[in-house]
Amino acid sequence: MKIYVTGRPGIGKSTVVLKAVDILKEHGLKIGGIFCPEVRGAQGYRIGFKIIDLLSNKEGWLARKNIRISGPRVGKYVVIVRDAISIGVEALRNAVEYADVIVIDEVGPMELKVNELRREIINALKSNNYGKNTHTDYQRGPS
Repeated sequence: MKIYVTGRPGIGKSTVVLKAVDILKEHGLKIGGIFCPEVRGAQGYRIGFKIIDLLSNKEGWLARKNIRISGPRVGKYVVIVRDAISIGVEALRNAVEYADVIVIDEVGPMELKVNELRREIINALKSNNYGKNTHTDYQRGPS
């Protein structure tokens, strides 16, 4: 079974998925995959997005604003390819191998800008593990 949670930014897709993750963990299931929460700075403005391995809790930056490194751009953000690969790709490979449930939060333009991560997302979606993922309807792009 695969479950997709879709909708516009800010309506609570990730909150629903995290609640489901908590319930599944309470029932003894091993959860793997990636979670990509927004990060806000001291003034409350969004400065970027983390990428977190749900199995190991390793984390890095998926994308940041106001950073002077080369990489794919999505709006004001630069995708941190190194972390997307070292955290995200590894997380998804391990999830397919070891997890009972795979969570991918989310499948959006930043995640899809990195070829290796895009391939692993597709592999995870093709796997036989139960899955939950969110996808934002990015008609306007991230703010």
